[in-house]
Formats: sequence, C-alpha cells, structure tokens
Amino acid sequence: MANEIDQNQEIAALKHENRSLLVEMKELKATLNAELEVKEKTIEKLKQKLEERDGTISFYRGVYEAMEREASGLKQKLEDVSQWKQKAGLLSTVKHISETMQIKELQSEVSELKNKLEIKGNEISEE
Repeated sequence: MANEIDQNQEIAALKHENRSLLVEMKELKATLNAELEVKEKTIEKLKQKLEERDGTISFYRGVYEAMEREASGLKQKLEDVSQWKQKAGLLSTVKHISETMQIKELQSEVSELKNKLEIKGNEISEE
C-alpha cells in the first residue's frame, strides 16, 4: 500500500510538473510570439524605408538622366553656335576680301577712265 501511495504521489507530482511545464511553455510561446510580432513589424518598417529609398533613387535617377540629356543638348547648341560664329567670321573675311578686290577694280577702272579722259582732253586741246 505504501508503494501505491508513493506511486500516486509521484503521479500527482508528475501531473503537477506537467501542468507547470505546460504553463511555462504557453508563457514562452506567448513571449516568442510577441517578440516575433515586434520583429515582423520592424522588418515591415525596414521594407517601407527601402521602398521609399528605391523610389527616391528612381526619382533622382530620372532627374539626373533628364539633366544629362539637357546638358548634351546645350553642348550641341554651343557647338552649333561656335560653328556658326566661325562660319560668320569666315564669311566676313571673304566679304572683306571681295570688297577690297572690288575697290581695287573700281580704282583701276577710275584710273583708266582718267587716263582716257586726259587723252581725250589732250586730243581736244590739240585740235
């Protein structure tokens, strides 16, 4: 009988220990679930920040590409203006040379006409 009482007490002790362990397990599970929830929220916040930064990076990449295109366009316009100025300078030089040549031709014609006039004047005075 003492053996049976010892066994009953041991069973009762084991049942008590089992209940205590179950309670402890539930508490640990609840703690781990709470910690998991906190970590999941943290991960979600970090994902949001990453998406925001990705959006910001995409925005500034677009701005950079637009500025690059604009700079390229301005560079081309500058080259065009520079070429235009160079051509205008050459045209001005050619025009000046042409005018100088025309002036010399006109001076030559005037000189010829003066000579002819002088010759005519001499012929008239000799008559």
